[in-house]
Formats: sequence, structure tokens, C-alpha cells
Amino acid sequence: FAALHSYLKPFDSPNMNRLVTLVLIILVLNYLCLMVLFADQNMDDDDAKTGLRLSDFGLVLLVLNVVVAPVAALVTIVVESGADTRARKMLRARAKAAKQQAPPQKKPQVP
Repeated sequence: FAALHSYLKPFDSPNMNRLVTLVLIILVLNYLCLMVLFADQNMDDDDAKTGLRLSDFGLVLLVLNVVVAPVAALVTIVVESGADTRARKMLRARAKAAKQQAPPQKKPQVP
């Protein structure tokens, strides 16, 4: 489903398409981690188990769901709102106004 979504790009904004694709990839990784954990817990044969600790998978799931997804959403909100563009325009306007108000500097003449 994530591959189909990234191919079709259903949203008007490319930033929103990237965010939703990232969230879908995170969901797939969540399901994969949970299936591995479930299979590992329910296996009777010790040789067939993965040997991975629950804390390793917990850390991966925590980073994916608590760090990556919210940061990506925040970046998308800022880019979609145009706040970064407005801030750059304001800084350029201030620099231009300061440049116009500053007296021109005379170049020293070399004899």
C-alpha cells in the first residue's frame, strides 16, 4: 500500500505526499517489528528464535513513533504554512532597508 501511495501521490502538495509516505513506512515497520516480536515470543524451539531483546525493538518503535513522525509532521506544517518563506522575505527586507539607510562608504584613494 505504501508503494502504491508513493506512486499515485494523491495529495496536491508534494510535502504532504512525502509526510504520508513516511507515516505509511513507519506503520509498515511497526507491523514488521510486532510480527517478529509475536513470532519470537510464541516459538517453542530456542534455535529458531531471533535472539533479539524486547528492549531493542522497543527502542526502535519508540524512536519511530515518538521522534521521527512528529518531527516530520512539524516540518511539513512549517513548510506548508509558508512560515519559512515569510521569515526569509522579512529578513531580506530588513537587510535591504538597513543597506539603504547606511551611508555609502568612501573607498580610500591610493596615491
